[in-house]
Parts: sequence; structure tokens; C-alpha cells
Amino acid sequence: MKERGSSLMLYRYRIVSAFFVVMIFGENVYAATPSDRVQKSNLSPTGIDLRPTFEEWELAPRLQGGRGTCSVFVVAGALEYALAHKTGQGTPLSVEYLNWAANQTLQKTDDGSYFSDLWNGFSAYGACPEQDMPYQNTFDPYRKPSPELQERARESLKAGLRWHWIKPWNPNTGLTKDQLKTIKQTLDQRWPVCGGFRWPKSPEKWKNNVLVMPPPEGVFDGHSVLLIGYQDDPDQPGGGLFLFRNSNNDGAYRFMTYEYACAYMNDAGWIDYEKQEDQQYIAPSITDVLGPFGFSPRGRNRRVSSNQQPDWHSENLDMNWLMPGESVNMPVLEGPGVIHHIWFTSHSGWVAELNSLTLRIYYDDNKEPGVEVPVGDFFAVGHGKPAVVESIPVQVSPTGSLTCYWRMPFRKNARIVVTNDNPDRSTGLYWQVDWLQLESLAPDTPYFYARYRQEYPAVGGRDYLIADLKGSGFFVGAVMSVTLAQDGWFGEGDDFFYIDGETIPSLQGTGSEDYFNDAWGFRSRSSAWFGQPYWQGYTASDSGVCYRWHLLDPVHFTRSLRVEIEHRGNSNQSEEGFFLERSDFFSSVAFWY
Repeated sequence: MKERGSSLMLYRYRIVSAFFVVMIFGENVYAATPSDRVQKSNLSPTGIDLRPTFEEWELAPRLQGGRGTCSVFVVAGALEYALAHKTGQGTPLSVEYLNWAANQTLQKTDDGSYFSDLWNGFSAYGACPEQDMPYQNTFDPYRKPSPELQERARESLKAGLRWHWIKPWNPNTGLTKDQLKTIKQTLDQRWPVCGGFRWPKSPEKWKNNVLVMPPPEGVFDGHSVLLIGYQDDPDQPGGGLFLFRNSNNDGAYRFMTYEYACAYMNDAGWIDYEKQEDQQYIAPSITDVLGPFGFSPRGRNRRVSSNQQPDWHSENLDMNWLMPGESVNMPVLEGPGVIHHIWFTSHSGWVAELNSLTLRIYYDDNKEPGVEVPVGDFFAVGHGKPAVVESIPVQVSPTGSLTCYWRMPFRKNARIVVTNDNPDRSTGLYWQVDWLQLESLAPDTPYFYARYRQEYPAVGGRDYLIADLKGSGFFVGAVMSVTLAQDGWFGEGDDFFYIDGETIPSLQGTGSEDYFNDAWGFRSRSSAWFGQPYWQGYTASDSGVCYRWHLLDPVHFTRSLRVEIEHRGNSNQSEEGFFLERSDFFSSVAFWY
């Protein structure tokens, strides 16, 4: 978000060589950080106040002057805090350098930027101490750090800092109740929150140091501040107050009501660092890789199933019969919690019609499902034909037992629906869902998503699209099914991953079977992380299905991800045509957190 402001800049020069030595050599200094100690504050016991932590690290507020750099000051403040938390030593960072870094990634010369662009600038160029590139009262678009300074600044990237969105930028909405709750949970974990707002038109009005709520016509877009505390108070509009530090005006610590944040907060995010326990995926066990973040929290184990009450102990009524168009609406799972096991079997598998059943999973009262996939494809047996799958996240037995171990976290509730979309045939469905009911869920825990798409036939003149994702997350797998429309080999097409808006993909493959970890064509096989449950051959109307799970090599993205694969191959006799675009029938499922 671009910002405006006035007044002077305050900052402190410090000697920081030890700070960068700690970051470079990874010294363990966690135990002595101020945030690990109980702090007394005027917000206890119904809230939290991070001012004592900032003060102990000597990270004082600074002023932006007449420049539009408030978002730069906010992100710099969050970076300073996260680096101090990791190293145990506070060091003011150069706002001027961060502003330059954001402009470099955008190929612009603007004064001020959005949170996402500033984070991208840091991710590419790092950060340097304030004294190495001091803030200027007037913006100089031609000011540039030396190559030596850029090299030193990139050393800060070794700290493993991470950005987490709570609300991506949207100036047309404020906060939802869940987003408000997540901001408070993040502050409870002692991380400040970067906030962009629609701000009162000048002059601002304050009452007892609390920002007065203006009408919609009385705000503009906008201004950014760093939220560093909160206090629940039923007498305040919206039920409480946020404490924030401000780079505008006098730089004093002030308050805004929850009502103001819920009405006018455009975006919110926070920064932490990759802890030692987060790095265990280098040599993971099975429980480490079933995501997200490989957690096994303590909670109350629960199950819902098709075992019909109340005759659970005397009858064998443990199946739902679905007429054409009918759905099973499983009992709502009241969270927070995480689904960690799903088991199905259906008569549809006996007639190779598993894909006549559609699985939908809804999280937290959302109208759009997070998972919407034909049942067969979800379990890596596309075309609806049961076949042996012996992978880690999903398994299928020769007789059609379908088992899933993907972890699916939710904050408020989860609702699972299976629909019989076959217009001509009814079927039975047996099902069990195991989940863990929790006291709370970490604010940055991602949701699990799966989406199906198809092209019958593949559209000429463009690559086949597997996923087109917006936001931040990590891609964890794909299932692809194909039916040949002509004789010959279909799979000379390369896979492409376009990360964060790339026009040239940074991940480029060498062939369809190569992406699915085979070579020189396909054959039926199944393994822990990749395989082809069945493969018929290379004659028109032959079909097959293949899967690859990325839990050991997730593809991270911060703004967007587009995954495509070429539909190119050879004629039956390759000398008659090689690397031709083909019109085979494709369907696929993308899996991500």
C-alpha cells in the first residue's frame, strides 16, 4: 500500500557487526530473548503489550517525515523485531535500503510500496543496518547501495525469516471475525502485525489516545501502522482496542478500536523466522511429511462414520444408500481441529464408477469447498477404476478400499459431503472420518485444498492447466489421468511451474513421465511418493493415471502459482511425427496447502 505522512525521522546509530556474525554463523541465542520472559504491561491480563520487548531491544519508533513510506517503516519494524527475536540483539534496519529493494523487484522508482512488494524486495536483496544507508527527508530515486553493501545485506537472508498473510490486500473489505481472532492470536504468540488501513482524512481525531471512528466518506487509502498489542474491553466499540506504533505525526503509541479495524483494515501480515524444529524435514519420518508443518498436536480424538445410531451395537446398518443426485452430509466437525484419516468404500467401484461420486469438504462456514474432486481422482485412481495405490497420503486396495491420510486443519468447523452424480444408478457408501479436536490452532496453519479440472480433449494452442493458484502456500501434489485420442506416445510434454507471476517458469521439466518420476514411457506401478496405478498402452482409447506427491519437495509460492504441462507426443511411428501437439483427453487434481 502506498502511504502519506509528515514530520521528522528519529533513529539510533548502533554498532552491529556482532548482529551479522550471529546471523551468518547461526549461533543459538534463543534462550535469552526478551520475548521468552513474562512482561508486565498495562494491558494485562486481558491482552498483550509488546512495548517492553521493543524497548529492551532498543527498537524505538521512527518517523517518516513528509514521504509516503509508512508501509516501509512498518515492514522494517517487523523485520527488526523478528531478527532481534532470533539473534537476541536489536538493530534498526535501513528503511531506505528496503524501499530501494522493493523498487528493484518492481523495476520502478516509487517512494513507498505495498507489503507484498516490500517482502519480495527483502527476499531478493536482504536488509542492512540503518547506519549503512540512512533515511533521507527527501526521496532520491537515483540513490543506490554499493555492490559491497548489497552483498552484506543478503547475509540477513540466512536468518530464515518468513512472511505470513492474515488478510491479503483488499481495500473494499475490512476484517472478518476470524481474521480479527487470528491477529489477536498472532500477538498472543508475541509477534507484531503489519496493518494497512483506510485512514481518516486530515486532521485525525483522537479521544483519550484512541483513534475516532470516521464515516466511510471520511477515510482515504491509506496508511500503515504496526500493531504491537491488544486489550479486550466490552465497553469499547467492537469489544476492545489494538495498540500500535505509528511512523506518522509524533510517532506516539496509540490505540484503535476493534470496530475501526474490522471496518477499515485493508491487509494484515506478520513475520517470524524458521526455527530449528521447522527444519527437520531435511530427514523426515512419515509423520513429519503428512503436513501441514508436520505437526502432531495433542487433542481429543473423535470419529464420525456411517455406522447408524442408535443401533450401533445390535445392527449392521453401517452404510448410506445414495439414490441418483442424493448426498451424504456427514456430521459437522466442531473445531478447532484437524482431519487426519478418511476411509471410504462404495459399490460404485465394482462397476468402475467411483468418479460418479463427488467429494466436497467445506471449512469454517465457507460457501466454497476447499476440496471438490471426484472420489476416484482424489484417491489417485482416475477414470473411476479401482487399482492398487500404495502411497503415503492415499492408499487403494485391489477391492476398492479408499484410505486418505492428508491432514486437513480447520479453525471453526469442517463439513464433508459426498454426492452421487450418476443420473441412472444408485450406490452404497461406507465411510469413516477420524479427526482431532484441539484447544487452539496456530494462526499461520494453512488449509488443505484439492481441485479437479478436465479438458476433453486438451485445448489446442495452449498447455494443459493443472493449477492456477492465488495467495501464498505450497503445492504438494498432482494426479493426472489421460485417455489417448490417437495411437502413439502422448507424454513428450514438459511440466512448467510459474511462481509468483513469472512469465518464464523457474521450474521446467523434461517430459511427462519424467515429472511423474518414470522414464521411457509408463507402466503400472505404485510407490510411496509417485506411480501409475494402471497403464493400458499406446493405442487410441487406452487410458492411464499417474500421481506425484510433493511432500518431500513442496513448491512454495508467496503470491501465485501456475502449473501447466504440454500435451505433446509422437505418432504411432515416431518418424511420421515427433513432438506434435495432441488432442488427448486429460483430467487432473491439484493438491496444495
